[in-house]
Amino acid sequence: MDYTRKGEATGLYLMVLEGEVEIAGQTLQRRDAIGIEDVRQITVKSLEDSFLLLMEVSLL
Repeated sequence: MDYTRKGEATGLYLMVLEGEVEIAGQTLQRRDAIGIEDVRQITVKSLEDSFLLLMEVSLL
């Protein structure tokens, strides 16, 4: 899955609700989360069936 931030002064918060994914070379498992603010686009690779929560949030 690819996601591109929509806003200029925003960041991303991604939490793995179930499953396992890889993002920026890091493996995240159930209940792991990551905050991202320095890149415009991310790629999330699913390592197994997964449910994610992805929010774009204001950094102001």
